[in-house]
Amino acid sequence: MTWFENYVMMMLKRWLLAPISGFFLLLLPSFALLVTNILTTFFFASFLFTTAIWMLPLNNEYGGWPASGEMDIMESRGNLDYVCGDVHEGHQKMGSTLHWGPDSSQNAYYLTSWSQVDEEVPFGDSFRTYGLEWDTEGIRFTLDGELTGEVYPPEGGFWELGGFEGENIWEDGTKMAPFDKEVVMGLGWGGGV
Repeated sequence: MTWFENYVMMMLKRWLLAPISGFFLLLLPSFALLVTNILTTFFFASFLFTTAIWMLPLNNEYGGWPASGEMDIMESRGNLDYVCGDVHEGHQKMGSTLHWGPDSSQNAYYLTSWSQVDEEVPFGDSFRTYGLEWDTEGIRFTLDGELTGEVYPPEGGFWELGGFEGENIWEDGTKMAPFDKEVVMGLGWGGGV
């Protein structure tokens, strides 16, 4: 890291004296092609402290969560060396996930969720570049320029991909529905994100 990155890291970590939470929002237009790369580091501590970069719909045009979709560009727990079984679940692990489905009991996130583990340079110890490429054909997640996950829904869209039954709540949208509307981007940290 450069001296400036080290300085910023030191200042951010100094601010972490007690559990805090917060967020910021940025309005983004409907997709045609959206490529975003976010260079960031995040807080970590010896207690559960989640950091996330996410996008939610500006309006829930398809219904409440997750019917209108959620794009988690990155989420990670800030715990130092938190291991569950043999799996790192602390700041050595991050994930990118799409949440979607007709209702919360049918959230098909498990079909569109990818995680990365870096034990040598944990995500809370360095600046990393988290990316999202979103267009009319699919969604791709990257970490430091490398592809970490992607989805290209079939012609029947996410409804077909999820194998849902009943009335298609996204039938008036594109095949990318529910990921075809205006979104807000947020950065959240704390126990409640």
